[in-house]
Amino acid sequence: MLKSRKRIQDALFGGVLAGLAHQWKISVSLLRILFFMAFVLLNFVPYLGWSASMAPVLLYILLWLTMPGTEGELTEKQQEKKAARIKTFYNYTMLGVVINLLPFLLLGVFNPDQFFMLLFTVPSFILLLPATLFIIAGIVKAQ
Repeated sequence: MLKSRKRIQDALFGGVLAGLAHQWKISVSLLRILFFMAFVLLNFVPYLGWSASMAPVLLYILLWLTMPGTEGELTEKQQEKKAARIKTFYNYTMLGVVINLLPFLLLGVFNPDQFFMLLFTVPSFILLLPATLFIIAGIVKAQ
């Protein structure tokens, strides 16, 4: 039975991974990266489909619903720190998505034949690599 509590003051989303990392005495960034990579890598397991990649998300939601939260309200300083951490993560994630999508949009507009050839010949994990790296950098920077 898990004895951990959601750590709202250290949360990027619901505080579940921060609570588990605190209980297991490991880095919250490491746990977040492992969780994110499980989500990403399950997309590329043959014959599982997209629903398999949703298993980590469903597990997170289940833990979020069942884990008790920490006691008390956040102080103003804790709220500011949490807001800055979330903003950092969001900025890195959006930068990664834009850097990842912009070349495809430009290629699709100016040379649609090359765009479709690229989509069908290059493995999708290589196409998603820039966004994945920026999201991991956002997790680390948000610490």
